[in-house]
Amino acid sequence: MERFIPFLVRWRFAVLAATALITALSVWLIVERAVVATSLGDMFLGEDPNWQIYRERIRTFASDEFILVALEDVDPLAPDTLDRLQRAVDRVKELDEECPPNPAAAPTPASRIETTDFEEDADETPEASFKEGRCALIRRVDSVLTAQRITSSTDAQGIRQLQIAKYAHESREHTEQRHALLDALKADPILGHGSLVSHNGKHIAVLFEIMPNDIRPAEFGPKLLHDIEQALADEGFARDKQHVVGFIAILSEAFDQSNYTLATIFPYVALVLLLVVYLMFRRLWPVLLSLGVSLIAVIWTVGFSVLLDPKISLMHSMVPAVVLIVGFSDVIHLCSAYLIELGRDPEDSKDKAILLSCTDVGRACVYTSMTTFVGFLGLSFIPTPVFRLLGVILGFGVGVALLLAVTLVPIVFTMMPRPKPWRVGITEKVQARVDGFMRGIAYLTTRHPWWVIGAFAVVLAVSVWGINRLYIESALTDNFEETSKVQQDAAFFQEHFIRSNSIDLFVTAEQPKALYLPEVSQKVLEFERKAERQEGVEWLRSYADLIEQIHGHMTQGMADQGPWPASQQQVSQYMEAFGENGGDGLDRTLDPTRTKALVSVRIANEGARKAHVTGDELVHQLQTDLGEGYSVEASGVIYVLGGWVDVIIDSQARGLMVVFLIISLMMAVGLRSLRSGLVSMLPNAFPLLVLGGTLGLVYDEVDSDTLLLAMLAVGIGVDDTIHFLMRYRLERSRNVDKIVALERTFEFAGRAIIMTTVTLAVGFAPFALSGYFSIWILGVYLPLTLVVALLADLFLVPAMAQVGWVRFRKTDAV
Repeated sequence: MERFIPFLVRWRFAVLAATALITALSVWLIVERAVVATSLGDMFLGEDPNWQIYRERIRTFASDEFILVALEDVDPLAPDTLDRLQRAVDRVKELDEECPPNPAAAPTPASRIETTDFEEDADETPEASFKEGRCALIRRVDSVLTAQRITSSTDAQGIRQLQIAKYAHESREHTEQRHALLDALKADPILGHGSLVSHNGKHIAVLFEIMPNDIRPAEFGPKLLHDIEQALADEGFARDKQHVVGFIAILSEAFDQSNYTLATIFPYVALVLLLVVYLMFRRLWPVLLSLGVSLIAVIWTVGFSVLLDPKISLMHSMVPAVVLIVGFSDVIHLCSAYLIELGRDPEDSKDKAILLSCTDVGRACVYTSMTTFVGFLGLSFIPTPVFRLLGVILGFGVGVALLLAVTLVPIVFTMMPRPKPWRVGITEKVQARVDGFMRGIAYLTTRHPWWVIGAFAVVLAVSVWGINRLYIESALTDNFEETSKVQQDAAFFQEHFIRSNSIDLFVTAEQPKALYLPEVSQKVLEFERKAERQEGVEWLRSYADLIEQIHGHMTQGMADQGPWPASQQQVSQYMEAFGENGGDGLDRTLDPTRTKALVSVRIANEGARKAHVTGDELVHQLQTDLGEGYSVEASGVIYVLGGWVDVIIDSQARGLMVVFLIISLMMAVGLRSLRSGLVSMLPNAFPLLVLGGTLGLVYDEVDSDTLLLAMLAVGIGVDDTIHFLMRYRLERSRNVDKIVALERTFEFAGRAIIMTTVTLAVGFAPFALSGYFSIWILGVYLPLTLVVALLADLFLVPAMAQVGWVRFRKTDAV
């Protein structure tokens, strides 16, 4: 640093020109490439092999990638309701997108759009509605328009005939039977029980299943949701009477939160930081300097981010504010040291004060930025695209903030006039109180160090007890505040319909049509009824329910027929009769070879880890019931996510351990003492343990994103420890007495530590305005963690030094 500062001063105009050029290039990248977008694969599952298996399966079977809309207070089978709904659905099904270029990913013509699902006239070829190179965006639509009523009748020869009609069609033809048909639909074995019509019969649900497309841009979700809501609103279904659930609805809300973080929280953070810096220094130039340097760091970081990936996700949207806060912290340290050096000897030249302050603090800032960089880079251990990229971007941002601070701040110091004395007027009074506070802490920690260590030990014990109560879960809907539309819509569905959270069970037989064996299909049905009695499982449906319903109608009044088909041939005849008489949807539960079947499960709990456990239990039960010759596997977004969350948690834990190890070694190198470097990590681990204990005592379960907070806390919280111990080592090299060295450390570094912690804590506070838990905790629990880290640095670190746990010799040169 002794050579770096003079070099900067000599070439300051060239440095400023290079800074301006890079800034302009970054702005151009942001304007040309940046787009706010969030996708489920990028955020969580992109590297999970089971996610790719799931993506392949939904090309054959029904998918749980859907938008489910409930329409409140309607007459479900009234002709006017059906007509309006038909027109809205017709508009939605016309939505298209560019076809996937990969032939393996392209939908087959048969699956491009299923016209018969929601049109009475199925003669039009599906492809005729789309231009060359355009594919359907909606795979199918299920509603009261498509609900099939299965009955039977006896013909003139006395032969039982299967009849399939649509409830909507019958209601139009026989309006006087509308209420009876509605009761029949509500009680329908497959479509009823709160599936398409609410339990009270006053609301209907419309399911829009999305066509699988692996290359679809992430920002399509909010637009599609808006188009669907608008199409329904245009037909008289008011927006405030529409309730939406599904992963796309969740991602759409996440998209809105991303915009809110960028457009609202970031300006609030900047405003709060400006106010805090002004109150600390009572002059304008530190405010402008901090803002200017930090904004340049933000621009460079965001430019680097969009260079790597144009998409700014929900988690990436917090990067500008975090880099701004870290940049302010670095500049405050330099400004504070500069003013202190000027005040020590008013006769010294300004250049000498610049060199001394920027050298001493700059060296510490290098270590703090390196440790913060490592802490943020620890996020890259998390095997999800969004966190890997977040770790790289935040690490880059910290490095850039440091580089710009130690580069631009000394240059600005040389170009501005000598500042007026700091400690005058009201500032003198405030600083005098701070000095008194520092002296009190120094007295307590040096005279009663074991009392201080004992108090921290008690807090640590309580925290460990709280950590044992901590359960980590991932419930996407619960991440949003209770007043959010996502939460309110989920509560509406929970009250009036069956849950929308689903698990897919896939049954595979070794022989073609082996699933049609009576004993096999009956076992599947018995498994369903048994599973529905389990806690947390609400509803199961499969091809076996269709067999049961058809058999009941075809054998009605026949005493010689049993409760279940007698042969594989009879089951096959039922399936053929179903298709020949206009039945639809069988291909969504059975593959073309009839060797694979889908059992759809609706569960009550939204927790992904609990859903994964439920899925594994159901797989074991069904596999046991079917025996050899059949394999059972679970899938579905929530199930796959639940299994991957465990991998994420393990990766985060390993990443945190690696981060601690690397920072410990860095501390040992920076302090030139292996013992002191390792021991110094005790006060850095303490805030994390308090954080975990607090969360365990406050919440029954917390989202897995909370571990992100630990990474940020250790990366930022270690900075004050470094500043304190590096200054203490410097003072010990000048004076043998530990007490004097600690008092001088408090005088020089203690004030800056308090100032930066206050800046960081208050700077992160606006994140509490967010309606998304993973962002909200940055404004509530990260400031708490930073305050705890400050207390550990001011009380525990000097107490440890006093009792000899941290040792520096007088001969330890700087």
